[in-house]
Amino acid sequence: MVNRRRRIRKGDDIDESVGLSGWLYTDLMLGLAVVFLGAAVIKLPDLMTNEEGETVVASTTTTTIPIKLCTSLFAPDDQRNDELLVKVHTNYEGQQLIDEFKLGLTVLYDNLNSRPDVQGSGFVFDVETTKIGLVLARAGSSQSGKDTSSNARETRTKLGQLLPDIMGSAPGRDSYTTKIDESLVGMEILPLIELPCGAS
Repeated sequence: MVNRRRRIRKGDDIDESVGLSGWLYTDLMLGLAVVFLGAAVIKLPDLMTNEEGETVVASTTTTTIPIKLCTSLFAPDDQRNDELLVKVHTNYEGQQLIDEFKLGLTVLYDNLNSRPDVQGSGFVFDVETTKIGLVLARAGSSQSGKDTSSNARETRTKLGQLLPDIMGSAPGRDSYTTKIDESLVGMEILPLIELPCGAS
């Protein structure tokens, strides 16, 4: 029988594992360096020869990615001002109602466009193109407890039919108040604004 003896090394086993881990780390770094160097692309300019036989660098075109726009409801904190309500008469119809509504929108949008936060965004509110996102309509009432919210609902519905491009099917809430004359409907208009997604 052959006597096989294991060679026993004197010293710590810890030293051996540390040495092996150092070589493993070095091998890993070399492997990653090869991968990154292989993945690096070096672009040399495209050389072309023109009609005169001269060598020129070919021109390249740049494509810009379009910015994705997000639509949101514009509701400034300090807008709840009765002077900025768009007021229309409940008995107006057709073009007369449209004109009065657009006049009120012009006053509101001029006020909004003068705000520093709107000017900084680059967005401009326009009576003809800005879409309305929400209408909070309040019909005037001569006495407390007399519900005239049906006047607000009817006026809002008429405007939606007359101005489908800007009103569309904008949702709303109808109520009544004694702070407005009984012949009027005051509307708090919250327009839609389009900004690059992620902008506030």
